[in-house]
Amino acid sequence: MRTNLKSNLASQDACTRLALVAALCFSISCPGSVAFDRGKSAYVVCAARGEPAQASITRLTNYLGRVLGVPPLVVESLQSVPTNAPAVVVLLGTPGAFTSPKLGPSPESFSLSTETQAAHPVAVVRAGTEAGLPFAVQRLILKSRQESAGLVIPNIESTVETPWIERREWTICP
Repeated sequence: MRTNLKSNLASQDACTRLALVAALCFSISCPGSVAFDRGKSAYVVCAARGEPAQASITRLTNYLGRVLGVPPLVVESLQSVPTNAPAVVVLLGTPGAFTSPKLGPSPESFSLSTETQAAHPVAVVRAGTEAGLPFAVQRLILKSRQESAGLVIPNIESTVETPWIERREWTICP
């Protein structure tokens, strides 16, 4: 009886260790995730030039710079990003070459996704208008994970968000 109990505990211990190793491997490199290394500049691809869009880009670049310890580089196209380097792509309006689901009817609708585009792992932030861009950037920041090696944006498979009211800032809630 006592030997049987020791045998059961040993097999449970082995299963626990295996589960911990699997969890560790998964957290280090999740398929579809976008990882930025600490101490290396992140790339933000954005061609939007309006003042509201620039405020959102500034918020994103401030966050990336603080987490990674190096200011990010803002470029206008993915071709300006070194081969295989990760990037955050910010889009307004049409998705272009990127896969992006249809946005909702609200001007504040946005979508987030991670994908590989031209050998670059990218996190795609897309808003239909500049009104949705602050919400999209905030959601991306909340979804990201700060780790000792840098910043990880987990695999996001085309998430679309639309507010339940057309324009939030015009609504007064009791």
